Amino acid sequence: MKLEALLEDVEEQNRAGNHVDRIVWLDDMNDNDDEWEEDYEPRPDLTVLLGIPVLRLRPLLKIGLTPDHMAQVRDFIN
Repeated sequence: MKLEALLEDVEEQNRAGNHVDRIVWLDDMNDNDDEWEEDYEPRPDLTVLLGIPVLRLRPLLKIGLTPDHMAQVRDFIN
């Protein structure tokens, strides 16, 4: 469901002339089909699917986003 919404939003933004050239996905939900653990590299499957770089981060359940997460986001978008 989230992926479908993301794909739809990227498509809408691009149609509106707002070129989306990268995505940061922050999600603390565990997904049984997704076995990655704290892999902070762009997700190849999403990158291929969307055609743009995607950084996917999983905030720590009891802490949330850490300063390290935010540094990774800054590095990725700059």
